[in-house]
Amino acid sequence: GIALAMLFEANQGVRNVIRTDWVAILSFYVLTFSEFLFPQPDFDRRVTLIDVENGFQLCLIGFAALSAGRCIAYLVHNPQKPTQIKDMPMAGLGLMFWVCVFFAYLSPMLAVNFDPILLVEEVTGPRFAVAWQRERLGGWSSLVYEMGLLRYAIPVLGAALFNIRERVGVLHLMLIIAFTLFTLFFAFCSGTRNAFAVQLAGLLGTFLLTHRNLNFWRVATVGVAAIVVMFLAAQHMLEFRQIGLATYIQQARPTDDASVFIQSNSNQQELFVDHNMWSISQLRKKFPEEHDFLGVELLWHAITKPVPRALWPGKPTVLSTSIENALGHDDMTIAATFVGESYISFGLPGVIGFGLFLGWICGFWNQVGQFSNNTFGQIVFASGFGAIAICMRSLIFFTTALLPTLALIVFGLIIRKYLLQGNRKTGKYSYS
Repeated sequence: GIALAMLFEANQGVRNVIRTDWVAILSFYVLTFSEFLFPQPDFDRRVTLIDVENGFQLCLIGFAALSAGRCIAYLVHNPQKPTQIKDMPMAGLGLMFWVCVFFAYLSPMLAVNFDPILLVEEVTGPRFAVAWQRERLGGWSSLVYEMGLLRYAIPVLGAALFNIRERVGVLHLMLIIAFTLFTLFFAFCSGTRNAFAVQLAGLLGTFLLTHRNLNFWRVATVGVAAIVVMFLAAQHMLEFRQIGLATYIQQARPTDDASVFIQSNSNQQELFVDHNMWSISQLRKKFPEEHDFLGVELLWHAITKPVPRALWPGKPTVLSTSIENALGHDDMTIAATFVGESYISFGLPGVIGFGLFLGWICGFWNQVGQFSNNTFGQIVFASGFGAIAICMRSLIFFTTALLPTLALIVFGLIIRKYLLQGNRKTGKYSYS
């Protein structure tokens, strides 16, 4: 159904399917239903048919709310006041790339005393043993660590600069490609699948949006390649993230059964993403029978999460009833998508309300891309893909995921003003 809808909309132009709402719908599908394209014997043993039916209904309601909500922005939009982002001089895009690189890797480089060899050794080690590991509650030093969020902006800028490579020097272009690939490698070594997926999506989304000769087959080729790369990468990331890539390569074998493809007793391959359908089904059974709905508590956590603890030492740390606590698994982190989190907050009305709101956000952000027919506007637009994809996995991290996009906008305003002031002094106003 999703594929047919995308093909139908592609008839109006292939760029019409490179939109935020499709990122949301596809991300939500991958997180919930994609696993069941393969047999799930282990999942079947953990649930009852009634549990899955209840979780399945919540997911369908979430899909419907997302699809309906994305139309709201077009119904209330005033075409006389389009949301448009002004273009950026070529020198500004290059400067912004290196500003993001500097701040994104400042914390890791400080931790290894600016030793690049040691940095690579740390990156390829266990993810919870790196020298720049963040404190649990954080402090002033954590502000430098949080700048690492700018690593989500580097692939976006790198892809855009690659598409205008004729205006970039050869050496400069090689350095941009090198740091862009290293950023993807950095995310891959972390073993955090959603981080790698978001950066890969940002890279390929920007590449397509800023490509001058875009066509259906180019989009299809890039899309299929992205799926293959992501699933192959995810398989190995789950296997080495506890021991590190370097040890995993030396052993040259999986260390446990945590694989994106798990071989079952029936010799059939079981695709493992997160088993979010299990967590959603169990949460619907637990709330409100065993636990009261959280109300605005989860929403408040999401809003306040970007506030540095150094500025607000008393910032809430945990929910009164976390997903892990409700499901009896305090020793691990459990995702439940935006559907599960909105349900434990307000019940079924919460799923509908949050679905409509997120759909509206997607529709609004699509208009940003529609009216920003320039390279920098498309960069900012594509950077928002990551935020909405992360939001599908967890509402709590949505506001944090928005920070790289906000940083690009702020950097753009500052750098553009600085360059234009310099042009006025020299009498040059060229954007080349």
